[in-house]
Amino acid sequence: LILILEGSFSLSVDGDVVYAEVGDCVFVPSGVIHGGTPLGCTYECLVFDMERFLRDSRTVDLHVQRLRKKLGWEKRLVAIYKVGYRLEVKS
Repeated sequence: LILILEGSFSLSVDGDVVYAEVGDCVFVPSGVIHGGTPLGCTYECLVFDMERFLRDSRTVDLHVQRLRKKLGWEKRLVAIYKVGYRLEVKS
């Protein structure tokens, strides 16, 4: 998890380049090859084991369930096993 405090950050994730600016927060999943170049940048980086963090916790699932219901996205916000969630956008 990378939070940009000032300046910008050029981040390469699996060969794709992402530019993050002040206030942006970037999540890099484990197992992804990544590297970055701070461009006059101050940032904070937090590394943690998501599985350990969420072990025996239904907090995220409950928030997503409430969000789906509130926004009517029961079929659009899809769980991806051991990865997270994906919002399916209609064309």
